[in-house]
Amino acid sequence: MREVLLGELLSDKGITYGVVKPGDHSPNGIPLIKAADVGNARVNASPAFRISQDKHQEHCRTELTGGELLITLVGTAGQCAIAPVEIKGFNVVRVVGVFSIGPIADNRYIMYAIQGPRSQSHIRNVCNTTVQATLNLGDLKGLPLNIPPLAEQKAIAHILGTLDDKIELNRKTNETLEAMAKALFKSWFVDFDPVRAKVEGRPTGLPAEISDLFPDSFEDSELGEIPSGWDVGGLEEFLVLQRGFDLPAPQRIKGAYPVVAASGVSGTHNEPMAFAPGVVTGRSGVLGKVFYIQTDFFPLNTTLWAKEFRLATPIYGYFILCDIDFVVFNAGSAVPTLNRNHLGSLRFPLPLKALVVSFTEVAVDLMKRNEGIVAEISNLSAIRDALLPKLISGEIRIPDAERMLGEVGV
Repeated sequence: MREVLLGELLSDKGITYGVVKPGDHSPNGIPLIKAADVGNARVNASPAFRISQDKHQEHCRTELTGGELLITLVGTAGQCAIAPVEIKGFNVVRVVGVFSIGPIADNRYIMYAIQGPRSQSHIRNVCNTTVQATLNLGDLKGLPLNIPPLAEQKAIAHILGTLDDKIELNRKTNETLEAMAKALFKSWFVDFDPVRAKVEGRPTGLPAEISDLFPDSFEDSELGEIPSGWDVGGLEEFLVLQRGFDLPAPQRIKGAYPVVAASGVSGTHNEPMAFAPGVVTGRSGVLGKVFYIQTDFFPLNTTLWAKEFRLATPIYGYFILCDIDFVVFNAGSAVPTLNRNHLGSLRFPLPLKALVVSFTEVAVDLMKRNEGIVAEISNLSAIRDALLPKLISGEIRIPDAERMLGEVGV
C-alpha cells in the first residue's frame, strides 16, 4: 500500500465544479445535483431543481456521464458519492466538485477512502469555516490517500459496496411499506374512495366488516363534501401537541433511548421522556419533517410531540401531521419556528373511531415490518462503519472481512 495525493489519480478530464448561478427553476430543463443530493455514498437520482438548456450548455464541462466522483464543497463539505449511470446528462451546482478518476484507481475505492477517518480529519483541517465549511479544489487535490494495488482496491470497494447496496435495498423497502400505509390513509380519509365506490354502485374492494363502516353518501360541510355522518373538527380533536424538553448536549448520557430533534434522531440518552409509539415534528430550526417513533424516546425542545392521542391513534396521528404543510405556519424570521397555537385554525373531517381502529390495524402491521428493517439497517451500518477504516488502512485483510460478512448473512 502506498500513499498518493487525490490530484495524482485524476484522468485527463481532471476536476471541475458546476453551475455558478443556476437561475430560476426550469420545469422542462436539466436536473441539477445540489450538495444536499450527495451523501452517505449515494446520489439522489430525482433532484427537484432543473436548469435551462442554455445554462446547461454554458456549464457543459460538468455534464455527468456516470462514474464520476462527486464531493460536496460547501456546508456538508467532504460528503462524496459516485454518480450512477441513471443520472447521465444531469449537471451539478458549483458547490459540488466533479472528479474524474484515472485508470490506476477504482473510483468506488477512492470514495470509501475519502469517507475514512483520516481523510475526513484532513478535510476538516483544510476547510475554511469563516461562515460555513468550505473546501477549495486545490486542497482536495492535496488530499493524501492510501492506495493498495488495483485488484485489492476493487475487492475492498466490493465488500463495502455490498453492505451499502443491502442498506439501500432495505431503505427502499421501508419507503415502500410506508408508502402503502400512506396511500391507504389518503384513500380512506382524504379522497374517501370507499364512499365514492358505494355512491357509484361499485365494490369497495374491502372486507365486508370494514366496508360497512363507510357510508354510501356525502353531505355538505365547511370543508366541502364529506362522508355522511362524519363531523368536522380541529387538530386537537385528534391529538395534543406539546413542546419537547431541554437536554443540552453535555448533559446527555449515552443510552438506549433515541434523542429526537427537529431534523430527526440525534444521538441517545439513558432515560426517555415519552413512550412508544410516538409522533414528533419540528418546532424550531427545521419545519415539516414528521417522525413515527417505535421505541421510548426523548423529544428535544426543538420539537413538538404528541403527548395525548384522542380520536387519533399514534399511526393515524403520524399521517395526519404528514399531510400538513407546516412551513406556511413559520412564525420565525432567521430561524424557522412553529407556533403550535397557529395550528388551531386547521380543520379536518372526523371519521368514525371504528374506521381509525381498522386503519391502525393495517398500518401498524406495515410499520412493524418497517421497524425490523430499521434494526437491520442499523446493524449493517455499524458493520460498514467498523470495517471501512480498517479495510482502508489495511488493519483487516479482505478474507477476514469477507468471512465477517458471511457470518451476518450478507
